Amino acid sequence: MTYLLIGLVLVLIIAPIVSILPSRSQKQIMQIRQTMMGRGVSIELTEIDDPEPNQAKYQTSTGRQLAAKLKVTMYKKTTTNREASQRVAAWRVTCDFKSDPKMPQFQPVSSSALPAKAELLLQSRAVDLPESTAQIAWDGKTLAVFWVEQASPELAEKVFTFLDEGLQCLVTSDKD
Repeated sequence: MTYLLIGLVLVLIIAPIVSILPSRSQKQIMQIRQTMMGRGVSIELTEIDDPEPNQAKYQTSTGRQLAAKLKVTMYKKTTTNREASQRVAAWRVTCDFKSDPKMPQFQPVSSSALPAKAELLLQSRAVDLPESTAQIAWDGKTLAVFWVEQASPELAEKVFTFLDEGLQCLVTSDKD
């Protein structure tokens, strides 16, 4: 009986310690983030309005309704060319990969029309983004991809390629 009690106490002490250790996927995500930060990408954990809110998902066990917020990781890259960056107005779109992953739909968050360069960028380069991409935004100097992060270096590379090529597309003039 004493050995059983000692074993139980050891389990109660060791279990919380083991549970806070990062899992393999968490380690992979941290490695991806470090790699991206080394390549000039800023990373921020944030919440956005869920583009497809499943109301049952946003209810407490007592039935109280919660705000439909989706926890995402924002990968963003900023241009250093100030004068060129002001040529394209700010925009934000939600991404719908569910209807057709090969040709996703992009809906502007606001009622204003997308600039021509934004349309070109989305049609030519955004189709390669991961299906877990929720939004894409441009504020005049920073291009951001909001996605539900996954422990896949290939998907992270797609996001980096989009950010890199997207910035080039948005800041180059039509005369270049």
